[in-house]
Amino acid sequence: MIIELLLAVAAIQSEPPTLQVATVSPELPPLVGTPAEQCAQGLSERRFAEAVEPCRTAVTAKPGDLELLRTAATVEFNAGNGAESAALWSRILGQGWSIEASQAQAMALWRAGETNQAESVFRDNLSRAPSGQTALDLIRFLAAFGRNQEAIAIAQKSAPLYPDTCEIEEMRGVAEAAEGRHEAAAAAYGRAIEAGCPTFGWTGLGAGAASLENPAYKKLLNPEVIVEGLDQLDDDACLRRLTLLQHSISPEVAQPVLQVALNRNTVRVRMMALGLLAQLGASAPEVWPTLLASDDFLLRKHTLRRINALEDPAFIPLLEKHLEKETTRGNRSLVALGLGQLYLDQGRIKDGLASLESIPLEDPLFVKAQLVLADTARDAGNAKAELGHLERARDAAPETFLEVGRLERLRQEINPESANIPRRLHN
Repeated sequence: MIIELLLAVAAIQSEPPTLQVATVSPELPPLVGTPAEQCAQGLSERRFAEAVEPCRTAVTAKPGDLELLRTAATVEFNAGNGAESAALWSRILGQGWSIEASQAQAMALWRAGETNQAESVFRDNLSRAPSGQTALDLIRFLAAFGRNQEAIAIAQKSAPLYPDTCEIEEMRGVAEAAEGRHEAAAAAYGRAIEAGCPTFGWTGLGAGAASLENPAYKKLLNPEVIVEGLDQLDDDACLRRLTLLQHSISPEVAQPVLQVALNRNTVRVRMMALGLLAQLGASAPEVWPTLLASDDFLLRKHTLRRINALEDPAFIPLLEKHLEKETTRGNRSLVALGLGQLYLDQGRIKDGLASLESIPLEDPLFVKAQLVLADTARDAGNAKAELGHLERARDAAPETFLEVGRLERLRQEINPESANIPRRLHN
């Protein structure tokens, strides 16, 4: 029971000010038996809110029953009732002190907002029953309230004494990161991992989690370690790993990331993988033909959009080859748009214009192509061609056309007399 309680409060420093009370599915049958039995059932089935009243009734009837008091105190805590839980733990401690009960009381006081009392109990616990856990409880408490120097000092003293409690170094890293000392934080996280903490557990804790792009953490975010067992993880765990790769993606791990993009069923996971591959760009040339060879036309579409956004001429041969076999009309237009822009950037004006002009009027990308052609004509000093492309773009989608002012200025420059013609005649 105490272990369950401590696990429930391990992340207490990150909770919002308003605690979320556990809810009960309406399909569940009511708790049964005597109030004491209902209290115990509520705890075992994690139906905390529903068990509060039976627990209180049972405690009133049997105020000296230690096991019942422990059950009720745990139910109250998990239902969000810190003050009530702390009061029950105090009654338990009145019948004999134990470190487990005292730890639970401190957590309940913390949850109740009685921080001064909670700190006093945490410090007393460390003094009366020194251990890695009691040291860790106090360090977590101090770090949660920004008292980082105190947390670091206690961690420095405690880590050598309790080397098996790896979380002490982990929490020292949290405190160091909160002070902006990321090199020291990374060193502490490294020691925590060596002592047995999860390799990437620290990435979800405190200020370090918000600063993963800092070079100090580069050694701890080895991309080859991040992708280990990626295909065996569920979608949520896989997504967390991919999120870490944002800060350390390298061509060496392109293949396992590619397999996620190709084989996962969850769109958000696949799109994250595709975004990581886009970060690699042409430095991972082997992944792009594989993506474009997929039978999934939506994956091909998103891949083409990523390629176009990269604006890298290294993709010209790939797009030229893909244009020959792409069968989906919208995807063909994406290829034509990408090629057209790349050709123009490389000075291949004739090829660029031809590629952009090949996008059909009914395609949503027609307007984008015409605007690119208009910009090209403007850069070449051909105002009439620029106006023509703008008019075609406007006629294709008048309700979303945003270049009205530019179009009107061009009309006036080319034919000043048109400024006196009523607007309806322009259209």
